[in-house]
Amino acid sequence: MNAILEFIVPRLRERSTYVGLVGILTALGVAVDPQYLEIAIALGSGIAGLIGVLWKDKTAA
Repeated sequence: MNAILEFIVPRLRERSTYVGLVGILTALGVAVDPQYLEIAIALGSGIAGLIGVLWKDKTAA
């Protein structure tokens, strides 16, 4: 259990984790509700863009 947490917690501090989760959730929404395809894609893209804008980039060491 501790090894799992040691892997997951650092991933939760990375922007790419959230962008990936948004992509997965968007894909699931498209598969579940095809009538809302455009809304799901727009919402997922918007959330990913918002994460990209608000998340602070790491500076080079």
